[in-house]
Amino acid sequence: MNSINSSSISMTKKTLNPCTRCGQERVLQKTWKEDQITIMGKIQSVTFGQTICPNPDCQKIVDQEIKVLEEKQASLKKKRESNDFTRKKNSLEMANKARKNKSRI
Repeated sequence: MNSINSSSISMTKKTLNPCTRCGQERVLQKTWKEDQITIMGKIQSVTFGQTICPNPDCQKIVDQEIKVLEEKQASLKKKRESNDFTRKKNSLEMANKARKNKSRI
């Protein structure tokens, strides 16, 4: 006889999409479809979804954290573009200088 005490078995539910801050299961806020062109040139309809934390206070904090990260990324991108421009300008000046100093034997 196979006797298993059902109260001793504990089933833990794993969340598929937990909140990054509180760990609660995130809920679907909105969905939308966009048409995208594939590598083969065909149009494919893709469905996107935006999830949010069910706790509004937690979601406000997460939104603020995301905003700070986006601002940081934007400033880093701007700095990188500025550095690239300066690097290209300096390399062009060095190339022109090298051309002028070339011996003409």
